[in-house]
Amino acid sequence: MKITLRLFLLSFVALVFVGSGLAQPVPVTPTPITPVPVTPATPTGAGKQGEKLKVNHLTGEVVSVDSKAGKLTVKTKDRE
Repeated sequence: MKITLRLFLLSFVALVFVGSGLAQPVPVTPTPITPVPVTPATPTGAGKQGEKLKVNHLTGEVVSVDSKAGKLTVKTKDRE
């Protein structure tokens, strides 16, 4: 019984490896790569080139975030 089981398993494993080795691979068709033009990023709210942007440094707790408007509300000790 053990010899029959071993013979069956050995032939099954051999067929699995031979079958996968003989399988025809799927040909890969290369897709052409099209370059995307790169445009330099410009900061929003920057008017003229000589104009400086206003920068605020705050420390506090974030109260709300409006992703559509791009605004953030921060609550500090003094003000909101």
